[in-house]
Amino acid sequence: MKKYSIARLNKVATVGHMDTTYNSIGVPADTFAPDFTIFYGSYSRGVDRTLSLTGTALEDTTVIAIRHDERLTDKQRIQLAGGVTYYIKSIEADDDINAFDTLTLTLKKGKG
Repeated sequence: MKKYSIARLNKVATVGHMDTTYNSIGVPADTFAPDFTIFYGSYSRGVDRTLSLTGTALEDTTVIAIRHDERLTDKQRIQLAGGVTYYIKSIEADDDINAFDTLTLTLKKGKG
């Protein structure tokens, strides 16, 4: 994806993984453990793409654009503004120079 302005990468996301921690009485809980931060920008799908996703597993997803980053995997989690944690559903990578990747995110249910 080359037709995206770098100036639109004006938000910061935290990339991390889920870790198990224990409270004072020994009850385990999954918590978000940060690894690194990235800049991202909103990415909107076209109307035709949105309609084609209706009724599929990708209907309730969010897409963001980032600079290409080899550190990202679909096993990680991403926290966007407000501390909301998302699963990485897919990474559409473009490793050309000055290229951008699009990440399809789905909301993580529950705490963490």
